[in-house]
Amino acid sequence: MSERSTSPMGPRTLPIDLDAERYVLAELLLRPESFDEIAFVRPEFFSSTQHQRIMEAVVALQLGEEQADPVAVATWLRDHHRLAEVGGTPYLAQLVDSTPSVGNSVQHARTVMEKWRLRTLIRTCQRVAAEGYGEAGEVQAFIERAENEIASLAHLDQRVTLELAADIMGRQLPILRENEARSGQVVGAPSGYTDLDRMTGGLCDGDLIILAGRPGMGKSAFASNLAMNVCAPTPNQQEPPPGVAFFSLEMPRDQVAMRIACALGSVEINRIRQNKLQASDWSALTAAVMELEQYPFWIDDTPALTLLELRSRVRKLKREIDTGRAPLPVSKLGLVVVDYLQLMHGQRSPGDNREREISSLSQGLKNLAKELGMPVLAVSQLNRGVEKMTKKDRRPGLSDLRESGAIEQDADEVLFLYREHYYDRSKPERETELIVAKQRNGPTGTVRLTFELKFLKFYAAERDYYGQDADDLGAQEGFGE
Repeated sequence: MSERSTSPMGPRTLPIDLDAERYVLAELLLRPESFDEIAFVRPEFFSSTQHQRIMEAVVALQLGEEQADPVAVATWLRDHHRLAEVGGTPYLAQLVDSTPSVGNSVQHARTVMEKWRLRTLIRTCQRVAAEGYGEAGEVQAFIERAENEIASLAHLDQRVTLELAADIMGRQLPILRENEARSGQVVGAPSGYTDLDRMTGGLCDGDLIILAGRPGMGKSAFASNLAMNVCAPTPNQQEPPPGVAFFSLEMPRDQVAMRIACALGSVEINRIRQNKLQASDWSALTAAVMELEQYPFWIDDTPALTLLELRSRVRKLKREIDTGRAPLPVSKLGLVVVDYLQLMHGQRSPGDNREREISSLSQGLKNLAKELGMPVLAVSQLNRGVEKMTKKDRRPGLSDLRESGAIEQDADEVLFLYREHYYDRSKPERETELIVAKQRNGPTGTVRLTFELKFLKFYAAERDYYGQDADDLGAQEGFGE
């Protein structure tokens, strides 16, 4: 029953543990209730085809809420024409009779799984090597596919998922005390907008945040402003700031960098486009670029990015930061931004519609946020139906999200940008509403912002901001407060 593998050192036996496999099956046959303790073991984890078929029978009986004892397993195998394949009832009896006293089923089950992980890793590496010698296609995509296959094995987890609430809170209390010592600071990463942080607690780890609005509302500008606030150097350089990975699927990276430099230095973006920079603009832009050197802000402008590629690049960047190999001081990877969701490519089976593809993307982004323990902000479009509303009704709602069902379900927060000036030119150009339409762990409501279009810069809307001259606004410090 041994499996053979070839390597530079010649044929070798793949890692298996038949004794552990027999122990697990004997435990399941003699004590069917033990299945609940080792439900993480799948039939394909077993190296022997006989053992795989027996485990398939056990799983099928358990799903049907039937006792998976030796008689029931033999009957199921016979009904599915697989009894002879496992060696008949004599082999089932041999499993039960010849296996020493059962027990410690969880440890044996983990051994079975670990041997399967090693075998799968070896086969994956062998296949990748063989494909590498042949036609691997585009090299970067080939490497990323291989990296993700191996990463999926690394993240296979069999930890206990049910835990007492009291035990969970016991770990949370020290964190709360630590937060209390930082009185006045939000729990998550500060967005740079006090009213928003007061409502949401900041950008919290594990959250998927959707930022939506019609074209022209300033979604990309606000996303980049917020991202810059997250990775801004800390006062007095007490500790390195968190980093941001900004995935721009719509604009090239040089344009994104130019926009954030103009916002940082309060330089009119149109002067750059028209090649009309003045001496003061050059000074401000040069100072902004020098300041930008302290911001751990990474930009990726790959068009039609897939979820697989994004996850691979985020994991790679996080590893570089966690191991101290980042090119500048950074405490952690604190935020991932995707601009925008509908330009990503997801897995799409024959017959699937676009909404199902978007569903897989939003679920994948939520899983990424949860897996890596960081917030993910995804910019999203709205349906064109917003344009058909009456003037009083043009503030968007959750149903206006494009391919909305899955996005609304997966998101922890949904934010809408709304500028009435977009529809009614008589209204103040800078007045902006940031509508918190959904929040799992807090209130909904509206945050007032001021948008200085020529700098592509959002400010918190202090009471005296409205009515100020644009030049006065441009002199304010920072993106947020």
